[in-house]
Amino acid sequence: MKTKTFLLLCLFLSIGLTQLSAQNDFPPVINGTKSVAFTMNWDWIGGYFTPVYCPNEQGVLEVADYVTGTLTAHAVWHFVNGQMRWYNVISHGEVIGESGETFTISEQDKGTYSAEGIDLGATWHFNLKGDQGNHYLGSITWVGSADPDYENLIINKAVCVEKKKK
Repeated sequence: MKTKTFLLLCLFLSIGLTQLSAQNDFPPVINGTKSVAFTMNWDWIGGYFTPVYCPNEQGVLEVADYVTGTLTAHAVWHFVNGQMRWYNVISHGEVIGESGETFTISEQDKGTYSAEGIDLGATWHFNLKGDQGNHYLGSITWVGSADPDYENLIINKAVCVEKKKK
């Protein structure tokens, strides 16, 4: 599971960095006290996958499903003096769970970087509505400076309305 989560984050970052590398209009880095800020927007379509956590009967979080698919995303990246400082990504689309259920998804991601360019981490919030009656809301945080290998994701929120099993 840790590997899958790591690959998810790598996928999003690689999509973003691919788009960034295609841009040649970064602001010049200016030495001194003057700050130059620059915000860049773009849209793309890309692959997506994430684990979906739900509390079991004892209240312990477990992976309830694992979804994959293709999303359309709009991203805003903000730079100061040529260094990325933060980003927001809003995505939506359709994904399929390992359970076979098809979900519509909307997700919002926010991430930050230090002045030195260190990835401080990101939080993503998602809303999955399934065609078989399941509905999942979740929020996951990754603290980049403390967890460079994506081994200790923080589950902030896991709300699950699951269909009744017969």
